[in-house]
Amino acid sequence: MNARPSIGCFVVACLMAGGTAFGQQWSGGGQPVSAMQPVAGNPVVTYLDSTQGANCPPDWGVMPASGYDGLLPEDRGFFYDHDSRFDLTWHEIVRGTWMRLEYFHVVGIERKEAGRTLGTPLATVQDVAEQFPVTFTDGVTTALAEVPTTDSIDWRNLQGIKGSFGVPVTLNYTLEASFWGIEPEEETLDVPTIPPSTLAGPFGSTNSTFLATTLTTDGQPGSRIVLYDAAFFSEYTVDIWTADVNLVRNIRTGHEGWTFHSILGYRHEEYGERLMFGGTFDNRSGFLSNTGVLANPESNLIDSKVNNFRDQIQFGFRSEVGNTFLKLGVEPKLAFGTNIVRSRVLTSDVRDPGDPNQELDPAIAVDDPARAVSYERDVLFAPSFDLGLYANIQLKEWLRFRAGYNFIWMGRLGAADSNIRFNEITTDPTTGATEQDVVAVTRTRDRLLHGFTVGGEIILP
Repeated sequence: MNARPSIGCFVVACLMAGGTAFGQQWSGGGQPVSAMQPVAGNPVVTYLDSTQGANCPPDWGVMPASGYDGLLPEDRGFFYDHDSRFDLTWHEIVRGTWMRLEYFHVVGIERKEAGRTLGTPLATVQDVAEQFPVTFTDGVTTALAEVPTTDSIDWRNLQGIKGSFGVPVTLNYTLEASFWGIEPEEETLDVPTIPPSTLAGPFGSTNSTFLATTLTTDGQPGSRIVLYDAAFFSEYTVDIWTADVNLVRNIRTGHEGWTFHSILGYRHEEYGERLMFGGTFDNRSGFLSNTGVLANPESNLIDSKVNNFRDQIQFGFRSEVGNTFLKLGVEPKLAFGTNIVRSRVLTSDVRDPGDPNQELDPAIAVDDPARAVSYERDVLFAPSFDLGLYANIQLKEWLRFRAGYNFIWMGRLGAADSNIRFNEITTDPTTGATEQDVVAVTRTRDRLLHGFTVGGEIILP
């Protein structure tokens, strides 16, 4: 007898009997299973009907909470759709983006050249900033006068702010932009007090009776002196802000903690100055003979304003050395471009105060207009240099503390004290009549700025 067919029939019979028994166990409509013995090596899986508390197969039409729903995060809306292609793309774009905000304390804005004398040499006096004698209209009495200068102007301890951000555009390139500006700062000229409380000065010197403004005549040293014996005022203001945008390339990221980046970009600077000054003459000094103190004092005003608009291409580098906690860096940048210089000079009764012609010859008495305005505009070559030194301290993975020092040089700037021409023009050679020619011109100066920064930097993960 062949054993193989008998064995096969036996296996089939056993399977059929098991299937029948399984069907009978579930025929109770949710009744507990009376006997299910686990097979060695196989776990027992029990399904619980939530309504009847019985063991039953799952309803495959509704996925149980313990199934796939438990493996997926809860849908929290569009902005939290971490699986969307847009979200993943946006996250990759902003990863590594940083933003920095710093307080900028400008120690000083300094000038490479000396200040400007607010007047011109006379035919008999070369340096009018030093005391020189003035003869009264009686032809006998003399007193000392001097012309104010801007030598004492040195803007110090200015307050400002600096903001920067950077966005990685590729693995090795970052687009960066920055802005800094300072609040307008005002200084006054350091001049002797008039009228002096006493003519006797310290160490045997004599105090000046007058402050003065001197003019050339037809561009040549002459004798025109505008005197102030009652009061003098001055106000010199500076205002500056700068913005730039750069493409920074990562050239070297070394394992030794040293990195090197090249910088190429565009820089815009706006630098402005305004100088207003003038004085009052009421003849309390007795300069005009046979005349007492004037019932209507004579005053004048000279107001010079200059704005520089500088657009430049800049290039430089950034180098850092350090570890994950502390990094020290240096960032020099050199810029070349154009400077549009716009100057304006406004005057009022420039030559009236202390004019001796008011008494000596009323026919040619000075009668300057109460308001005269002149403008000047030039386009010049403009260089700049910006050196930054800094230290970054890593406080957290997304936060850094930063402290730095900046030295900035701006060349060929229009300056308010330099952009004034002190002159008068002869209109009638026969009588010697003249008219004022205090107008705007363009002369350039350099400015140096240096200060400290302190602030924080946030890096997006």
